[in-house]
Amino acid sequence: MVRAWWRKALAATSVLLVASCSGGGCSSGCQSCGIQPLAGGFPKDKAIENAGSVRMTKPALDFIGTNAPDLATKLLNAKDGQMSIGIPDTRLPETEIVFGIDLAAHLCPGGADLSTGRCVATVDLKQSKFTVDSVKPNAVKVRGTIPLVLKNTPVEADVNPGPAITLYVGYGSGGCSGGRPAVAPYQLPIDITIPIVAETVSPRDGYSKVDVANAVINLDGISADQVQICSDCGLASFICSGITNASFVKNAIVGQLKKGLGDQIKGLLADQLCTAPVPTANPPCPTGSKPDAANAKCVYNSDATKCVPSLLGMDGRMDLSSALKSISPGATGGLDIVLAAGGAMKPFPNLDPDNVGYPGHTKNGVTLGMLGGAEAQPVSQCVPRATLQLPTGIPIPDELTKDDIGGFPAGTPPHHVGIALAGRFLNYAFGGAYNSGLLCLGVTTEQLEQLNSGLLSLLIPSIKKLAYQQKPASLAIATRPQSAPEVTIGTGKDIKTDPLLSIGLKKFAVDFYVFSYDRYVRAFTFEGDVTVPVNLQTGKTAKNPNGGILPTIGDLKIANAKVSNADLLTDDPAAVASGLQGILSGLVGQAVGGGISPIDVSGALSSFGLGLNIPEGGIRKLTKDQDQFIGIFASLSKAGSTASLESDTRAKLVNKEVHAEAMDLGGYDKTKLPTLTLELGSSADDGKNIVEYSYKFDTGLPSVWTRGKSLK
Repeated sequence: MVRAWWRKALAATSVLLVASCSGGGCSSGCQSCGIQPLAGGFPKDKAIENAGSVRMTKPALDFIGTNAPDLATKLLNAKDGQMSIGIPDTRLPETEIVFGIDLAAHLCPGGADLSTGRCVATVDLKQSKFTVDSVKPNAVKVRGTIPLVLKNTPVEADVNPGPAITLYVGYGSGGCSGGRPAVAPYQLPIDITIPIVAETVSPRDGYSKVDVANAVINLDGISADQVQICSDCGLASFICSGITNASFVKNAIVGQLKKGLGDQIKGLLADQLCTAPVPTANPPCPTGSKPDAANAKCVYNSDATKCVPSLLGMDGRMDLSSALKSISPGATGGLDIVLAAGGAMKPFPNLDPDNVGYPGHTKNGVTLGMLGGAEAQPVSQCVPRATLQLPTGIPIPDELTKDDIGGFPAGTPPHHVGIALAGRFLNYAFGGAYNSGLLCLGVTTEQLEQLNSGLLSLLIPSIKKLAYQQKPASLAIATRPQSAPEVTIGTGKDIKTDPLLSIGLKKFAVDFYVFSYDRYVRAFTFEGDVTVPVNLQTGKTAKNPNGGILPTIGDLKIANAKVSNADLLTDDPAAVASGLQGILSGLVGQAVGGGISPIDVSGALSSFGLGLNIPEGGIRKLTKDQDQFIGIFASLSKAGSTASLESDTRAKLVNKEVHAEAMDLGGYDKTKLPTLTLELGSSADDGKNIVEYSYKFDTGLPSVWTRGKSLK
């Protein structure tokens, strides 16, 4: 139960890290991309160690332990929390001599019947109790008690000499009544140790796996002391008395319960841990493996008895262009990606059990490095290909090795999940996106109404002369990036001066076309060194109903701007270059705003009734040695447990300022662009609540949140 949750949590966080989509392995909730299974798996020689890292804190393990009964019920789809263990039809090979009579036994003649409860032991998952600990050197330990009971279970005793006698067996706390077990559930102690280690067999070598083969499931608490053998034999009571104390019958019941429960636990782990074949992929299993005979799991070519472990994370082929189809229908660009746990888990801070609260308690959390990769598929011919070097030697930041990291407002609950994405991996991934041709876009007035010659002629008067009858005409732009993006990580405190991400695009070229006499004619080419500031913000909005992560783009910064191929214009190219800098930022915001969807960080956990909440201060810059990282910290919650407050928001226009003299090339001044001043208010602003405001124009991206009530 813990394993499946852990895998889905890693899948969710992995997707979050690459900022592409949400849901377990991108199978659901992916609103802005298309991810398909990666035939053959991601090439191991292209994977980057510690591209990311992930941590589940000790408070997270405590949260899982507390909520494990509900999680297990949902995972097993157990009606009313009841898990059943059938006792099979078994003729016991052992016999005993009782009062000179040779006894043999037939347990559960006809086998178990789940519909009537005959020969069926039950575990009440909802009444179970669990604790979860991270222990040295690399394992998760689950301890607890589960209520186990067995009642309606017949045993046919063969008496030689004499007739067969039917007795009934029970397991639990209590005894017999009227020849039948009268037992209550026994609080069975369980102790399960699950190692998380590095796989050594290709193609999963180096990736983390939950080592089911070496998991230790201790069910020694199932003993003969709780076995009740009941009978009502009348004159043959002396024989029945001997049978009810027959150790071989009691031992058989103990053995069947241990085997049945142990097999269910191991089977549950194995079902979740083995990679399943993908029918739509060719090949359907990772390179070096094949489907088993039942086509239920992938097994190694070198050893068909071993299944290929599932990734603790995700891989796939991502259709990056899906996010841009609304503005550039012909956009192309794909990446083969992987972001999955690598190596053995690390139980930081690597403490021995302190036994505080219960025996075996530790203060350790679980930390895992992640293997990451991003390769263009296919490499596009529309850009000069960038030669990308695989980063090496990336460390795990200190914040991913401990629980108390600070930096949150007073009263913020302890965080449960920590994620770090390395800046050098980000640069490599953005380089892969560049090589895929993602940034080669074609946009026309049909997709973006603001893109027309009438608007542009305010800054470039001569462009209207290129259109038929000098009337506003459709425009088209084609982008031609000339070098791979360079990503710098900042604090994100101010998107204007210190954004979380600064994406630099040197010599970024944009061709402008005007529809003239039934065809598009190139009017000019704009080129400059563009810097795109990006912040990540959270909060529930109409576009972001689940409170996921949503990128916010600030004003573009353009240096070394120049205009070329402008023979059709009569305006000064230098003045055109200067004027365009002021409007490009707005066009970009409107263009990409409708194509970027929020990343629903809770999507993969919703089936378990859980959510993931990112508090204020939960997205930040991390530093370790010479490396920088984006850190994301969040807390688990039970779905629906977080109260929401409806608010009526008001915006009053209090001032409008337009400098007409600054609206053409001759007097253009970026500092004198038109401005509106709004006075903001909310019905929730009663002095008890903290109210923040955000705005957007048309389909553009929202602004950063602000607590100020005057907006300009």
